[in-house]
Amino acid sequence: MKISETLLSLLLLLAVIPVSGCIGGQQITGGPGLVIEAFEPDFPQIYDGESVQLRALIRNRGSMRAGEIKAKISGADWIAGTECTETELLPAVPENGIEGEVKTCQWNIKSNTNLPEGVSMTYYPILNVYYIYSTSTVKSITIGSADDIRRIQNTGGSLPSETTSSTSGPVSIDIVIKGPLRASENRINFPVEIRITNNGGGVVCIDRCDETNSENWNKLNLNINAGEPLELDCGDASEISLWRGQSNTIGCKASISGQATLTQALITVTATYGYRIDKTTSITVTGTE
Repeated sequence: MKISETLLSLLLLLAVIPVSGCIGGQQITGGPGLVIEAFEPDFPQIYDGESVQLRALIRNRGSMRAGEIKAKISGADWIAGTECTETELLPAVPENGIEGEVKTCQWNIKSNTNLPEGVSMTYYPILNVYYIYSTSTVKSITIGSADDIRRIQNTGGSLPSETTSSTSGPVSIDIVIKGPLRASENRINFPVEIRITNNGGGVVCIDRCDETNSENWNKLNLNINAGEPLELDCGDASEISLWRGQSNTIGCKASISGQATLTQALITVTATYGYRIDKTTSITVTGTE
């Protein structure tokens, strides 16, 4: 089959285009905090009475340190093993080609199912990983007097660019406020929304997300600060519940009083929380008695 000269040229061009942010052909990106990259037995099919090794590979793909890490397995009485712990895992730095620190765990377990000879049963071990994490978002907002803002607009100038910067993790924070804010001699209020979203595919909680702390599941601690001359009132927003464990929106009131020179104020929101992720594998056991 012949390839046209145009198609051949296009294929050659694609072959020499460099791929940005890749090492060994795998793209490195920031991610949702800890991820379970692998959880598997060394032998997926065994006979009753045999030993099997379960192995896990856990990586921090977020941009913050993960602390107080604990991994354990469950799924059947003979599968449960001792905990695998780590003080912390360092974060990913995608722009430097760093994928994030890794923790490996392994459990040596022996099947004890008492299945009749020739009967097979598939068991599903579950890996539970618990850790502590935080997420921060900072948004700059332009503030100035009406005269300053009007002068810049009339002369065709540009107001300072308003930016938002966030760390990556299993919880995301979005700050919604429309600038610039115009200060005057009277106090003026402006609406602000803070949107919290659990996008890591796991459970968020205050402190550790284990069974002894289930009353604090789907909650997190929030700290909200605003730089001068901005004042921010979000009520009692230090402890937030997420609707069905997924999201919540907090309404705040920003205010300015008195004439302000053209400046940029920062709104900073930080969430601290525990997090839990799970992954399942399978082992098929055949009875020998």
